[in-house]
Amino acid sequence: MSSKIPYTAATVSASPGFRIYPLEVSEIGIVTFTSDGSNQIRPTKFQCESYGYKFDESTGTCYGFKPSDKLANSIGKTTNNVKGQNNTLANGVENTSVIGQSNTLLNNTRGNVIIGNNHTVNENLTNGMVTGIKANVTTSGSLTMGGNQPTDNLAERQTIIVQYGCQTTGTDPSATAGGTVSSGINNKTATRFVLPDNAIIYFHADTIAVRTGGTAASGAVGDFYSAVERGVMINKSGTCTISRERDTIKTSGTVTNWRINAGVGTGNTLALQCRGNNDMTIEWNMTVRITMIQTDVSL
Repeated sequence: MSSKIPYTAATVSASPGFRIYPLEVSEIGIVTFTSDGSNQIRPTKFQCESYGYKFDESTGTCYGFKPSDKLANSIGKTTNNVKGQNNTLANGVENTSVIGQSNTLLNNTRGNVIIGNNHTVNENLTNGMVTGIKANVTTSGSLTMGGNQPTDNLAERQTIIVQYGCQTTGTDPSATAGGTVSSGINNKTATRFVLPDNAIIYFHADTIAVRTGGTAASGAVGDFYSAVERGVMINKSGTCTISRERDTIKTSGTVTNWRINAGVGTGNTLALQCRGNNDMTIEWNMTVRITMIQTDVSL
């Protein structure tokens, strides 16, 4: 919600030579200007201060007032849609829908959809969806399903679906063109699923790769490779091990050396390594389904 600043012809001409004047002040104090009564214009410092407002040079913003943290957080919560009892939304939770009860969303989570009961969404997570009972959401952009009863521990049984992605351009890790690449969730480098202590997962990665460029004479743009990489990863009191296998499904063209390989990454993460071939630009996408049991004993 914003509050319009009343203005008349006298208000517009208050500062001779000015062609713009204040249009509105937002609920967090930002003043926008206009020259025609409808289109918004960001004023300069001189224009802002000429009308008695304060100008923040670090952000280039004209303020009618500076909001307190309490006001900003209260305003942020108006962007959420909450249906149900005993849901807790911490500071900075925005653009979120909650249908259920006794869910906890920690600081600065945004753009999430929560359906069900007794879930926890961890700090700074965005654009995820959670269903069921007692899921613990730890990954942005994930679909998390809690398969528990109210008396079970948080995340005792849950399934997580994420997408890993990357681009490869070569096979030799020491080569300038690059070689084996560690893919990341949402195609973000070094972002991987973290396996908690004393938990075990079965992972199933449906993999597709397609050549989109490169100077290699063999093969052509449009060559593709598909595979399934799957296995079990267990975290025994902070020490992770993995058992894995791979099936090639279908290929077309020249796909020599192309492959996907799972391993334990830094910080007890599920790492998916992608390898292409020299002078081939290849795009990779892996849909990864993770079936997890989180125990309360030392495995």
